[in-house]
Amino acid sequence: WQFEEPKEEIVPTKLGDIIERKYKTLSEEGKEILEVASVIGGFDIDLIRDITNYDEGQVITNIDSIGRLGLIKERGDRIEFKESISRNAIYNRHVKGVKRKALHSKVGAILEDRYKDEKHEVLEGLAYHYYHARDVEKGVKYCMTAGDNAKKVYSNTSAIEYYTWALTLAKTEKRK
Repeated sequence: WQFEEPKEEIVPTKLGDIIERKYKTLSEEGKEILEVASVIGGFDIDLIRDITNYDEGQVITNIDSIGRLGLIKERGDRIEFKESISRNAIYNRHVKGVKRKALHSKVGAILEDRYKDEKHEVLEGLAYHYYHARDVEKGVKYCMTAGDNAKKVYSNTSAIEYYTWALTLAKTEKRK
């Protein structure tokens, strides 16, 4: 499990418009699947199915539609966004506010359940999703553990990021 956070980059207007036009051609199911995939970071069919409650056939049919638009690629047995800028455009334009928090929370909960005995395999993803869900208790816990693990392997930039997330969440709780 390798997690990469969507970047807060500026999508050039013309490219953003092209991605938006492609997005608008999708069915409501297709749009939802694309949005969920932008939160997950890729097209994990089981995870998308668990979040959307669509059956596997619906998910696969919609992923095929998204593929025909040129937004995704297959890499081995994984399906991912063809370009990170496409993922970022969908995430930043269509996954906002309460919806963003709820989706991150759902992804975190499913990962926790799916990897209940092997959380170390998805620790960075848990930290990321619970941080963005603004779940103070779980976010601080997983961010601190991910920071400690990063520090042990001298990945200081990552450690600082996880500790900063934990501190941000803790400060949020303190303001309440």
